[in-house]
Amino acid sequence: FESSFLEEVSAKGAFLHQQLKEKLQFPLVKDIRGKGLIAGIEYKEPVQPLIEALQKEGLLVLPAGPNVIRLLPPLTVAKSEIKAA
Repeated sequence: FESSFLEEVSAKGAFLHQQLKEKLQFPLVKDIRGKGLIAGIEYKEPVQPLIEALQKEGLLVLPAGPNVIRLLPPLTVAKSEIKAA
């Protein structure tokens, strides 16, 4: 990989986590964690119904236990896509 690509991916990861930290204001969100473009959103309730709803909207999300949604966007994800999701 070229260093500019890796720097861009690192910046996207920081942007993703910045956007996710804003979700801590919602009462059902317990924690945000992860590194780079890998992130987990921990909820205070089971996430399976939410995962199904998000997948119907076209988001590729996975469970990481009963209360965590795992996000693994591609390295080529655009900041506009992160913001929209």
